[in-house]
Amino acid sequence: MAVMVYPNFIKGNIKAVDSKTLGHRVLMGACLSDKETVIRLKELSLDLVSTMECLEALGASFVRKEASIIVSPIKDPPVTALLNVGESGSTLRFLLPLAAVLTKEAEFRGTGKLPERPVDDLIQEMTKNGCVFSSKKLPFTIGGTLKPGKYTIPGNVTSQYLTGLLFALPLLEKDSLIEIKGPLESKGYVDITLSVLKEFNIEVGKTKRGYKIKGNQKFKSPETLEVEGDWSNAAFFMAMGALNGDVTIEGLREDSLQPDRAFLNILKSMGADAAFKNRSLHIKKSQLSGVDVDVSQCPDLLPALAAVMAQAKGDSKIYGGKRVRLKESDRISTIAKNLKELGIHVIEEEDGLLIKGADSFKGGAVIGENDHRIVMAMTTASVKSISPILITDEEAVNKSYPEFFNDFKKLGGDWSVV
Repeated sequence: MAVMVYPNFIKGNIKAVDSKTLGHRVLMGACLSDKETVIRLKELSLDLVSTMECLEALGASFVRKEASIIVSPIKDPPVTALLNVGESGSTLRFLLPLAAVLTKEAEFRGTGKLPERPVDDLIQEMTKNGCVFSSKKLPFTIGGTLKPGKYTIPGNVTSQYLTGLLFALPLLEKDSLIEIKGPLESKGYVDITLSVLKEFNIEVGKTKRGYKIKGNQKFKSPETLEVEGDWSNAAFFMAMGALNGDVTIEGLREDSLQPDRAFLNILKSMGADAAFKNRSLHIKKSQLSGVDVDVSQCPDLLPALAAVMAQAKGDSKIYGGKRVRLKESDRISTIAKNLKELGIHVIEEEDGLLIKGADSFKGGAVIGENDHRIVMAMTTASVKSISPILITDEEAVNKSYPEFFNDFKKLGGDWSVV
């Protein structure tokens, strides 16, 4: 479907949606634990549902109770399993190593553009260490048993490879090593993984070039856990506030390990009136100036950042984002095309964008590319637009933020399905 979004000043309070990044990891830890875990997780995006369904296929069970999920861990994993990961790259890369430990054979299926997204390096390392794959692209079947050993992973493709291995390797009988080739991008996501593993009593040692994982470890349930607010999705409402609003967002941790927390400091460097007060983040309409930003450690911020830069005084540059070409859409190309449709002068580069700020967007029709972050970024643009913006594929927000348009409406956002 398509949605028509109308220009409007944004004002009010919303509560940040639960972190998808933490949700995946906490659910996995709970499913590997010694006993039941209660997780405070209010909202379930399509990606989290995919992870839960795959964990159920591996022998876990979930009971929804009010704003919590009661997780019964995997006790007797099946010999074979069918895992449909949907369009969730996180689910695929996180569960590949785990399935190779728990089952003798697992069939993986996916939808959308996921079969085109990279997984070759992980497959290669798993193959070296005891696994057999029927194909290098989805759908495929994985057989054999993952063995302890040395795993060499490139640091510039996706940190999700590391997370999958860090959850699986402690379950093996002997120690393993992960060696990272080149600089590790999105390091913050690995730090989140290590933090969650620590919550479940798993030890991971750091080496000069990677990590050492002791074998024969046991996941121990902390009994209860609460998933904090999601900075990645909050970034779009932060951007709206800075562009044309007065927004308060509750539920974000000021000391969060989430890499996209960096958006707050980026906005401040552009001149935004943004600060934490009484445990809530307040952002007001501000005169913004162009900046240069390296997004190699926070690539998911590129769409929201581009929308803000398009209305900042002077020129801005986003670089270090080559990996976002491999997301649900080629985000660099899609954002560039959409901004041009909205009257913004933008130059597409291999790893980012050069953006010349304007006084407003002119409105028009843009493509969502079935990409949740593109749809949210274009909705963000509407608050500083002269005319309405027509956005295709509005349902894509269900991937990470099903309540996005409802929260937008709470703040005074005006939209209608076309």
